[in-house]
Amino acid sequence: MRQSEVEEEQRQGVSRPHRVGKLMREWPQLRLAAYLLAALVVLLIDQNALLALTAEPLRLVIAPAQATLSIDGQRLALPLPQRPTAVLLAAPDPLTREFQLDGTDSTNNFSLDPAYIAHIASTPYYRFQAWMRDNSSYSSWRDAHANNSTVAPQPDGSALVTLGGSADTVTLDAALLRPETPAHVYLRCGETICGEIIIDRNDRYVLAHDLASDGSTANEQKLYFPESPLPFLAEVGYLLAQVALWSLALLLVALVVFGVLVPFGPMLADGLAQLPRGAEAVARRVPARVSAPLRRVVRDRWDALALLTVLGSFGYVLWVALAQYQGQPHILDASAYVFQAKIFATGQLSAPIPSDLGAFQGPFMIASGGRWFAQYPPMTSLLLAVGVMLHTPWLVEPLLGTLALWGIFRLGRYFYGGGTAWLAILLGALSPFYTYLAASYMSHTMALFFAVYFLWMLVRFTRAWRWYDLALAAVFAVGLLLTREFSAVVIGVAASAYLLGGQWRALRERIAAIWPVFVFAGSIIVSGVVLYLLYNTLQTGSATLSPRSLFFPGDRYGFGEGIGFYGQHTFAAGMVILDQLLTILLIDLYGWPFYLTLALLPLTFLRRDAGTRWDIFCALMLVLLVGAQAGYFYHGIYLGPRYLFETLPFLLLLTARGVTGLATTLTRVGRLFGAVRPTRTLAMGVAGTLLVALIACNLFYYSPRQAQIYQGYTGLPVSMKVDATTLYGFHPSQAIVLTNNWYIYNYILWPLNDPNLAGETLYAYAPSPEALEQIHTAYPDRTLYMAEVAPNGTVTFVRV
Repeated sequence: MRQSEVEEEQRQGVSRPHRVGKLMREWPQLRLAAYLLAALVVLLIDQNALLALTAEPLRLVIAPAQATLSIDGQRLALPLPQRPTAVLLAAPDPLTREFQLDGTDSTNNFSLDPAYIAHIASTPYYRFQAWMRDNSSYSSWRDAHANNSTVAPQPDGSALVTLGGSADTVTLDAALLRPETPAHVYLRCGETICGEIIIDRNDRYVLAHDLASDGSTANEQKLYFPESPLPFLAEVGYLLAQVALWSLALLLVALVVFGVLVPFGPMLADGLAQLPRGAEAVARRVPARVSAPLRRVVRDRWDALALLTVLGSFGYVLWVALAQYQGQPHILDASAYVFQAKIFATGQLSAPIPSDLGAFQGPFMIASGGRWFAQYPPMTSLLLAVGVMLHTPWLVEPLLGTLALWGIFRLGRYFYGGGTAWLAILLGALSPFYTYLAASYMSHTMALFFAVYFLWMLVRFTRAWRWYDLALAAVFAVGLLLTREFSAVVIGVAASAYLLGGQWRALRERIAAIWPVFVFAGSIIVSGVVLYLLYNTLQTGSATLSPRSLFFPGDRYGFGEGIGFYGQHTFAAGMVILDQLLTILLIDLYGWPFYLTLALLPLTFLRRDAGTRWDIFCALMLVLLVGAQAGYFYHGIYLGPRYLFETLPFLLLLTARGVTGLATTLTRVGRLFGAVRPTRTLAMGVAGTLLVALIACNLFYYSPRQAQIYQGYTGLPVSMKVDATTLYGFHPSQAIVLTNNWYIYNYILWPLNDPNLAGETLYAYAPSPEALEQIHTAYPDRTLYMAEVAPNGTVTFVRV
């Protein structure tokens, strides 16, 4: 706008906001810059406000004979043998996180290796990730103050409160920011620690006890924690705000790179255009006898690429299952699935209870009414039983995982086209989360398989209204119900409501012709429910009592008293669950730098096109499946956030759409600024380069680190070293291999047993000489060997 025009508008009384609006309409570049600046300001304000809300207030009132702690809206009193002279608000170990950047943890699997983390702590990559996550704010103390006392900040971030020699009551106030790893408050009496307060969100408690000079405790008080949801709700909000902020940063970086390259657009685009031509020239040289069979399987290059991708993924997952997992289960749940599969393979629903149950009992096994069986729904073990009968149980899950990836490609191809669908499954094939869980014996791979094909068949039905598509959708829904009931309910109800509800007009027009189809599909669903109830009846004696509830009545969904291992489950604890699941998802999904893992998802919605309906569907399903986990009392983190495995189709497709959404946005910006042709090719090159840079973080750091972590994997804490290969390879005839180590028995040896205890080699737990004598008496014809494990993990077998 020229200066004369401005002066003319001022003379006519045109307001400043009107002039600004007119300027932005005439110069859309300014409008874009204003939007980006406004988004940046809003996100910065939001994340700072949310960070402040994560603080958990604490008040400690110290009297001569008692300390009273107020936290989380609760209070406990701790008797003191003497009045403390100081209080130390201890800073956490800066290198210990609940979940570290290499996917290890200090909370559940205890796989974190402090020596390794200390070794890489000074590297630029670790320091960048620590800065990105703001590691110094985790479990940190802020705003500490006390009446009539001195608060001295310590170099390590701790705060030392000197109480002085008076007998007055001292009130200490502080705030615990972003509670994560256990926080400690120490009461000092002179040079010794005479009391301790522990705030542990993962194990759900606040504990206070005094300490004698010999380390023993005389008084201990304990509270359930947390009850107040605000700090933990704010932490989830802070995490999501950071994802949005880094999404905007990614967009800005792409815009800058694109702006620099725009003048060279034609030259770069011509170079990129040569790549497909070169690929076509190579393809023409492939002999016809090789290419002809493929042409009968695939329709175009996207089908061919997808087929090659899933086959490559299958080989990689199979290598993990055999070379790193030794073809064996390595978690208590997986051991139970495999043992139940062995029972099914014998043609039985349960095995007879051993006469010496204590020596042979395994994890999550129920011994009731003369029956011995696992607590889980039957489908996972039924599918594994096929592998047991073929002597290849390790093949079942890699195969089903590969089929699930192919199903995601088919879904994505229908939603968005071949390119986006292939990119989605390429991300899946490279995902450590997918790879290492698909190689295991857990139920999540089966659930993913059933969920993906339920969705695909339901989508096909809404497209062509064929009866067999809906029937197959019902079959896969039943498979999901018999695998993971909770996932079946959430995915089945939500997806059916969205997909069929979106076709309501077409349904109304066809209802007279297709209502028998719904009746038939409904009968399949009802039959599946009947099968589920029948299985309960045969195993527990009651249709409404599942094996899981019989094993542990507190294992149920919801909030309130009597739920879970901790005695209750609160909404605040549900927010802790979400924070933990999202945190490990950001680390393990792609192996990318923390917040950048999900930063591409918001970019999906930068455009509106034919795929937007499916973007909304994927986003809704993702939010429902993640949010619903707040109602379960345990995070279940093992090999990544396994309870979120069924979100993979939506995560992969939305990430791929984010990449193409970024390319579309860059194209529009280029045209907005008058860039010469061809902006689309250049934009795709910039978006693709950023994606390659992110994938490189996985290929050059995260995946090699995973291969290192899982080499000779046992599932045991990192501090427990054992040569599992030697244990797996020792098969003496007519013998029993014994161990007095509970972990080695349950994680390694027990699933090797024959369910009827009639195998050539049996494996038993003998924690005491009395237990050893009972086993010898019960099996006098078998030779007994005790597995002895040296501190370095070396295993020797001593004949008893």
